[in-house]
Amino acid sequence: GVLPKIEELEWVGLFSNDKGYYLKKTSISTGRAKDEIVDEDNEISGWTVNTDNKDYCHLLINGVGRLGEGRIDSFILEKEMIWPGESSTFKTKAGTFILSATGKIISKSEEWQEVENYKLYIERVVDNISQKQLIVAIPRFDDAMVKIIWCGDLDKDEQPDFIIDTSYHYNMRSLSLFLSSNATEGQVLRFI
Repeated sequence: GVLPKIEELEWVGLFSNDKGYYLKKTSISTGRAKDEIVDEDNEISGWTVNTDNKDYCHLLINGVGRLGEGRIDSFILEKEMIWPGESSTFKTKAGTFILSATGKIISKSEEWQEVENYKLYIERVVDNISQKQLIVAIPRFDDAMVKIIWCGDLDKDEQPDFIIDTSYHYNMRSLSLFLSSNATEGQVLRFI
């Protein structure tokens, strides 16, 4: 397996089907796979991870006890990538939330931008009281960009939670889970 006994751990998956998103306990299996970018001819250095569920799995979660099975509310965001100088606002029952980014754009084309010193912030505004927090900071990218994969209420506290791809390299995917229920005073979210 990928790690010793990883298949024996207790997993919860964030799945989706035509009825929406839901959390469900799942078993996993792992296997070797060809990495089309890195592997040559007969090399097989990649991994596959499969679940016992037929629906699409967005994320596998282990060791977060607060997540119960069942349907999950998701929030529609206007942008999945927040470039430096941009922001995206959305509202929930819990207040208004603003995602904003800073950084230096070092080159720009019609299709892409190269960014240095990228920072992604979340701000929560409730009853005209604002709370802002830095959630992602990446000094440099290699043909990659921070991408919001999903936003919804995983822990069912009526506050938004996020799955964000924080990869700095085009041949990587690094999904990061941010939960509101784990946030401490002064925080909106906490990286899990």
